[in-house]
Amino acid sequence: PGGDLRKMLNNDVYFEEEQAQFYIAEIVLAIEHLHKFDIIHRDLKPENFLMSDKSEGAEVKLIDFGLSKRFSQSDQLEKMKTVVGTPYYVAPEVLRGSYDKRCDVWSLGIILFVFLCGYPPFEGDNNKEFFKNVLKQELIFDPADWKTVSDEAKDLVTKMLAKDPEKRITADECSNHPWFKINHVSELHEEDKLRVLRRIARFR
Repeated sequence: PGGDLRKMLNNDVYFEEEQAQFYIAEIVLAIEHLHKFDIIHRDLKPENFLMSDKSEGAEVKLIDFGLSKRFSQSDQLEKMKTVVGTPYYVAPEVLRGSYDKRCDVWSLGIILFVFLCGYPPFEGDNNKEFFKNVLKQELIFDPADWKTVSDEAKDLVTKMLAKDPEKRITADECSNHPWFKINHVSELHEEDKLRVLRRIARFR
């Protein structure tokens, strides 16, 4: 009944850091739960998270397990190779054809990045250019767009979007990150919010 997170973005909902914190905390708990049972989703994106109702603080529900896969610790020596997922949210190691459950954390990092600034960290005029940027381009926080975002949020995004999956934070480490333990007070003026909304509309 509450629609999905992509619909919220399509309706020009601006996620202040406190709101982003709430939704990402719920999402991380869901992924942490799946990973404990050796299930990898492999297609995490805003449209795969539904709201239980239209109220503020509605429960977030993860859907669409069509690309998910069971992958136990004993499988780690032979990593997954099938390239699946949605381009904007796919991890670099998935593009390389050798990955494990940490690909889900990358996708969540992309979602968090978009929530906080209104556009994805890696873009391109076509798939080839986009995938090249995912693999090679450095993660950048443009000061003009991130000046009011907390250092804790930037730290979490950086750790979620480590290109080397061995250095990437895990889902359970995400849930214990200091960002989820601080209270956020918005410092954005209305013109700043409108600028973020325009970027969200352009990304959409």
